[in-house]
Amino acid sequence: MHFSTLLLLLCPSTLGLAPPSLPDAQRVVLTGLGVISGAGSTLPSFTTSVFEGRSSISSVSRFDTSTYPLPCTVASEVNEFDPKPFFDNPKSVRSNDRYTHFAVAASKLALEDAGLPTASETPSSLGVMIGSAFGGAETFERETLKVPPPPSPP
Repeated sequence: MHFSTLLLLLCPSTLGLAPPSLPDAQRVVLTGLGVISGAGSTLPSFTTSVFEGRSSISSVSRFDTSTYPLPCTVASEVNEFDPKPFFDNPKSVRSNDRYTHFAVAASKLALEDAGLPTASETPSSLGVMIGSAFGGAETFERETLKVPPPPSPP
């Protein structure tokens, strides 16, 4: 099960938007938002869903919940998301977890929303905040199931 990824791109600022009591080094301006969520995978669709109070909760459809003793079988799944446009190399799509797809996509959407070209920004001028309930669960489960059982005692 995957949960929403919300990425906020933060840039230090001297625009005076922070309270005047903070030194310049502690001032931050929210410059771009990138959202990959069951409520919307674009900023306009996400904000519309949120402000209209639309629920994105429904029965889990990514796997058969009847095969697991789950106390809950509903979630806010991210449907109709294609990670390919967000990766330069198709192998990166295959070798990364879906959670990583969401984080990369949200990062690129936040940069786009901020109007910042990725190549010209220095890493020290950007900050990132990512929220996730349990990223990488799909890869963790897949790799754990590959571990062979311990050998039987002789």
